[in-house]
Amino acid sequence: MPLLVISAYMLFASMKKPGYRKELLTDRQLIIMGHVTKRNRVTQAELEKLTGFSRSSLSRYINSIVKKRNAYKGAALNG
Repeated sequence: MPLLVISAYMLFASMKKPGYRKELLTDRQLIIMGHVTKRNRVTQAELEKLTGFSRSSLSRYINSIVKKRNAYKGAALNG
């Protein structure tokens, strides 16, 4: 099973720009972001233990965060 390491930079680099709205994220996505921010790097297995979310749920939440980040990044570049 491959090891997935999630870094704070991967999730938040473009979200720190002015105008980003945290209310676009769900409560569970914010929980994940909080853990990643505190540790800067965390594996998916560690997030499972920290949050109690299943591996498949974590994968969906993380993918959604990354998609929102990319959409925000694209909007910032085009706007």
